[in-house]
Amino acid sequence: MSPELALLYDLWDKVKPYVQKKEKLHVAEEIVRAFDDNVDLEDVEENINSFDTIMKTALVSHYDLGLKAKKKMTKKITGIKHEYLV
Repeated sequence: MSPELALLYDLWDKVKPYVQKKEKLHVAEEIVRAFDDNVDLEDVEENINSFDTIMKTALVSHYDLGLKAKKKMTKKITGIKHEYLV
C-alpha cells in the first residue's frame, strides 16, 4: 500500500467515529475527492478490500472501479434469456 493510500486509510479510520451514520458516505466521498485532487492513489484498486464498506463505496464510485471491464452475460431463467452486465 502506498503512503498516500495508507494516509487515506488512517484519516478515514480517525474521522468516521465523529461523523453521523447518515453522513458517512458523503464525508467519505469528499475525502476521496480531496485526495484525488492532491495526491496519486494509483494502487487504490489493488488495495480496495483494505477499506470498510463506506470508503470502499466512495472509492468505487469515484474511480469507477469494477466498471471498466464489463462483460455481457446471458442467463437462462425458465427458458427466457436475460442479458445483464457484470
